[in-house]
Amino acid sequence: MKKLFFLMSTAVIILTASCTKSSGDPTPTGDNTWTLGGTKHTVTFTNKGLTSGGTPSTLIIFADKIPVGADPAVNTVNLSFKTSPTASGKYTLVGLGSTPTDKQFQLSAGGNGKAYGYIGVDTDVDITITGGKVKVTIPEVILKSTTSDPDQKITATIYEIN
Repeated sequence: MKKLFFLMSTAVIILTASCTKSSGDPTPTGDNTWTLGGTKHTVTFTNKGLTSGGTPSTLIIFADKIPVGADPAVNTVNLSFKTSPTASGKYTLVGLGSTPTDKQFQLSAGGNGKAYGYIGVDTDVDITITGGKVKVTIPEVILKSTTSDPDQKITATIYEIN
């Protein structure tokens, strides 16, 4: 009986030791979507990287499918920050053509040969950082078409995925 108790205790200790502790940072939940011009898109791919050129920035791309080559059917929302956000809070959406400072970012979107950019007035936006990943809730704003297409409204609650 003592031997059985010892084996069971050892098994419990081994199982407990083999469990990894969670960081305590939950994965964002809820819709991971944006609506552009009345069409709803679901994020299935994200990518974060540094841009090069005149003023380097952090670019986060949210796409409705995994891009393969120059696939024109991929729709994206693109956020450009001076540096990647590290803390949750209010950030300011600023128009394209300006240079974002700390706690500011720019917004563009497109797909299927269409491209849009935000050039409106500065707008406060909620950004949440969870486990190092960015979640953005964009209120309804107007994006200016960079082609001959009409301007479009966009709203979004989007977050980075693996």
